[in-house]
Amino acid sequence: MNTLVISDTHLGKYDKEKDSFLKKLVEKYERIIINGDFWDNWGGSFEELVNSGYKELLSLLKSKETIYIYGNHDYRAESQKHLGEIFSDKQGIDFDINIGGKDFHFEHGHRFFHEQKKVRFRNYYYLIDKIPLLGPLVYKLMNFSYNLFPAKVTKNKMATSRNDYVKSIKPREINYVMGHTHIPEIDEKNKFFNTGCVMGKFFSYLVIDEQGNVNLVKKGL
Repeated sequence: MNTLVISDTHLGKYDKEKDSFLKKLVEKYERIIINGDFWDNWGGSFEELVNSGYKELLSLLKSKETIYIYGNHDYRAESQKHLGEIFSDKQGIDFDINIGGKDFHFEHGHRFFHEQKKVRFRNYYYLIDKIPLLGPLVYKLMNFSYNLFPAKVTKNKMATSRNDYVKSIKPREINYVMGHTHIPEIDEKNKFFNTGCVMGKFFSYLVIDEQGNVNLVKKGL
């Protein structure tokens, strides 16, 4: 069984193109791991999401073996477990599995930046969450950026350096799969894998085959 890993879809206001892409993608796999930021609390409530045009996508996910991991944009889903159960079999902050004799650890990855006292990168999420009107504005700006400048947004130095930072402090023996930075990457030497994101005109995801080999796929609309 091949495993599809997606993250950072940031679902909010219904997006027909994103919905169509995700449905076609999910249909191909039996095991789906949603590695955080599936929906975006800046783009609307969890209740609005499960009752939106994404209903068919959610139903399709439920028909699969779907694991839903909470990220920093959808952390509130942890207190609304009944909604997560509409489209997933398991929910949590992380997930461990052995595939093809290899141990994999999945988590969104934001804890490396939220919990470190001397982290090199400023965490602005908390500030935005404290100002109600700021979240929706940033959400629109984020979608706008990924529609107009997908290549530049996914190759910025700040985000790339965040991947390098996690590699430097993660447990060395673990095949660590994260999202959060929106920068897709496979670094087999450091056992580090990043799904990237599904934003605007930039789509990336990981596929893990039965032998535990990880493949990165990038697509554009």
